[in-house]
Amino acid sequence: ATPVEPQSKELVVSPADLSTAYTEYLQKGTPDVFAPGTATSAWRDTRRTTRRAGFSYQYVDQPLTGGTFGPLGLRTEDGGALVFFSSKHFERQVTAQGLKPEVNADVKALMTGEVTNSLTKERVSSQLVH
Repeated sequence: ATPVEPQSKELVVSPADLSTAYTEYLQKGTPDVFAPGTATSAWRDTRRTTRRAGFSYQYVDQPLTGGTFGPLGLRTEDGGALVFFSSKHFERQVTAQGLKPEVNADVKALMTGEVTNSLTKERVSSQLVH
């Protein structure tokens, strides 16, 4: 395998800039360099259209660019690359008085304490792009 340098300018987005480009895409829709799919356009659509009376949803996305989470790119035979990269995502649910955020078994297993009117989930996500 031939590695791709993180700062390589030969690709649409350099590997070092992928996490930032991805988190900006999720928040703003630009840069529009990602193919439609469940982790791109569908995720944006779900965030934009999730509505429930008495609930407020907030999303924050952060790039992860260094150390263990730094990008890893491998050159492909067609001159492109496969690049692994990571990002961090927060989802906060806040409810009106008398309501509680839904807590499924997977979330409950990671919690201590009791949910009253807000719940913040933190995820680290790994992606592979071509």
